[in-house]
Amino acid sequence: MKATPFERHLEFVDEDTLSANGEKYLYIKNDDTWGLEVPADSGYLINDGPGTLTIRNSDDGEHYSKARTVKSGETIVWENDDDVWNHTVHITADSSGASYRAAFARSRW
Repeated sequence: MKATPFERHLEFVDEDTLSANGEKYLYIKNDDTWGLEVPADSGYLINDGPGTLTIRNSDDGEHYSKARTVKSGETIVWENDDDVWNHTVHITADSSGASYRAAFARSRW
């Protein structure tokens, strides 16, 4: 039986390496195994390089923000005080490819 968001107190975590011009979607709310079942209101993504990542955030899985660039060694942070929800995050690597680490959590409902 799948836990409800009120019973589960784990973060959504993902680490991966994207090949040159590769892309990936982080389904923070709806991932079959680790999805939070609600959008996260805080999180971070660290670009471990070597290339640059382009990040777009969605609060509903359909509409995305403008692209943000995260260079090698940089971190993008979402804090619950920002009033930004993370349903899905779309990551694209440049022609060098890049590794990243990310974690997202929800506040108390």
